Amino acid sequence: MQSDAVQPHPVESKPDGSPAVTPPPARPRDDSPAALGFTRKPMVDWLSPIQLMNTGVKVLLSTVFGAYADRRELMAVAAAPDESDYSDREELWLDYTADLGDGFDSGYAIARLLGAPGLQVHDGEQPLELPRGHLLVLGGDEVYPVATREEYADRLVGPYRAALPWVHVEEERPHLFAIPGNHDWYDGLTSFNRLFCQRRSIGGWLTRQSRSYFAVKLPHGWWLWGLDVQLESDVDYPQIQYFERVARERMQPGERVILCTPEPSWVYDALGSHAANRNLEFIRRSLIEAHGGTVPLMLAGDLHHYARYQSADGRCQKITSGGGGAFLHGTHDLPETLPGSDGCPPFQRAREYPPAKTSAGLLWRNLLFPLLDWRFCLLLGGVYLLFAWFLESASMSLDNRYFADTFALQLIGIPLGAEGLPRVLADFLRVLGQSPGNVVFLAAILLGMVGFVEAPPGRSGSRWAVGLAHGAAHVLLILVLFWSFAHLNQRGFALDLESPAEGWLFALEMFLAGGLLGGLLTGGYLLVTNRWLGLNRTPALSSLRVADFKHFLRLHITPEGVTLYPLALDRVPRRWQVQPKGDPADPWLDPMDRPLAPRLIERPIHIPAATPNKEANHGRV
Repeated sequence: MQSDAVQPHPVESKPDGSPAVTPPPARPRDDSPAALGFTRKPMVDWLSPIQLMNTGVKVLLSTVFGAYADRRELMAVAAAPDESDYSDREELWLDYTADLGDGFDSGYAIARLLGAPGLQVHDGEQPLELPRGHLLVLGGDEVYPVATREEYADRLVGPYRAALPWVHVEEERPHLFAIPGNHDWYDGLTSFNRLFCQRRSIGGWLTRQSRSYFAVKLPHGWWLWGLDVQLESDVDYPQIQYFERVARERMQPGERVILCTPEPSWVYDALGSHAANRNLEFIRRSLIEAHGGTVPLMLAGDLHHYARYQSADGRCQKITSGGGGAFLHGTHDLPETLPGSDGCPPFQRAREYPPAKTSAGLLWRNLLFPLLDWRFCLLLGGVYLLFAWFLESASMSLDNRYFADTFALQLIGIPLGAEGLPRVLADFLRVLGQSPGNVVFLAAILLGMVGFVEAPPGRSGSRWAVGLAHGAAHVLLILVLFWSFAHLNQRGFALDLESPAEGWLFALEMFLAGGLLGGLLTGGYLLVTNRWLGLNRTPALSSLRVADFKHFLRLHITPEGVTLYPLALDRVPRRWQVQPKGDPADPWLDPMDRPLAPRLIERPIHIPAATPNKEANHGRV
């Protein structure tokens, strides 16, 4: 029954412009999708063959058509002016998270902490009470793997509604602002626009923006700017006009901007990708500092960890905070320093989470690759079997004998060693040379492994060398399996090479062993190339789908300045229990296997209030 204190939330607009209202959502009686209104999704299996294909198609289409149909231009024409102003408040709490729409366990756990009325943590011996943010900022990639209505509903809207279904007093509802990441752009921002830019409710949160970027006036001379850089690190002209107008008409000299961007361009710039940072520097210099403002704090997601860089003079912070629920990115391969520019001092890495040693240790889980990514291993097994099949067929068409005969000869007095291996390789090259289909298949394996390498810009040579070496290792493994099964089937099982039983057994052996050993080879490759060569930052840990080590930021704005509280959740619950009874504002599911126990990653970071006469002309990031 609805309490008398409950005030319905406006969530839509009627045709006459008046707000439509809905009652509090009914509490679920069980954890079925029908009762919850969404499906609890596991973390995305990024190396699943179907997922790889679907994501690849989406990326291709969005990249091709995004350049010709930029939805931000339509938003700029249709959107009403944004006048989000919270400057009349004495203090304001603001929550920031990014990269959140992945698996239910991690995403809902962070949503529960964000939606709780308050959190208690300890700063040394002193307990701290941190109330829920008046504003929630989503810093990009609100859904994985691609933006669709269904994925948003299951991976974002449903879990967040379950975490904060209702707020009794309308004036106390937290407001929500979001900027899109590359995954939100994969449908051209259609779903993002529908969800975040039409002043709808997501549980107890109320969206407030009318475009994919925003400028929000905060108390005590602070601003919050959220940028949309599309897929190619591009800031469109209408967006530049929007922020230029805000800076010219609404900002005062000496005011300070918290700048949110979907990607940590300062890190990517240090790794050799300069386009995004050039655009960010343009915004800072030409739109903020040119009008007397400063940028003491930059926030970004896209890398799924916490990393804080501090300027040498201690006045500026650049923080990557992509811990909202997606798979983990490592911190062991982050640059220690970031170069300064335009008179700005260099930046030093002050803290990372998880710690670099822990991050490096997680990489060893790749040795369990066949268990963690068995679908990809089935694909490898299929590739091994097809290549073996093509080799046998080509050999039979050339001289009416199986390619496995080459290995059978090595079993008769000549071991597969210094003398036998050259014969095998010579026969392999002979078959390839007479079979264009096999050459194409071999090229596909080698080029596919080159494409599998994630290398920083400027290291294309490393990509080709490492990718070709990885592909050659798989081809060599196929030849080793050829010899092993020829030995086993003819010597061990005494099967004739031309018997159907040997053929079927060989196919089964090549598929299963190829999948298992090929998976071990791939896992070892990811471990070595990331840990010691600085490559494959994303696949080396996305393959593990680590749900733990999640975090978010809570900011407190007062007359004295801004204080940041970086909050970590080291372990995420895996078992949840529905609470069918309770207040409409209570979360729907509670953890069963471990409590939600956030802690501070580091001591609170304080950025003092500006002294207008002294700070207006410098303080550059």
